Amino acid sequence: MSEALRYCGRDFSQDDLEVISNLITTHPTRQAIADAACEALGWYRPDGRKKDMSARVALLRMDRDGLIALPKPLHSNGNGRIPRYAEPIAELPLAFPDSLGALGPIELVVANTKAA
Repeated sequence: MSEALRYCGRDFSQDDLEVISNLITTHPTRQAIADAACEALGWYRPDGRKKDMSARVALLRMDRDGLIALPKPLHSNGNGRIPRYAEPIAELPLAFPDSLGALGPIELVVANTKAA
């Protein structure tokens, strides 16, 4: 692979991938790897802060493409995999009395206040 790969607006060379692979062996978490990758590769924003979120996204995509092997995430957040439309709940069986007399005495009361 002599050609650079592009992730999150940055080209990564084979040397960059080797640096990242070495960082994976020396850092325990994905966040630590991304922070170290920003420092090692000089990946900073114009204001001088690390491009840590871009690095995390790029590393995740590289992992999914099989270029690197990231450690398993410490916490599962789902990343948008929250079901917006859940399967409808099966209808609950309702028990209806055979007659109104089976309900017992019914009393109607007028509510005169909000609390009532």
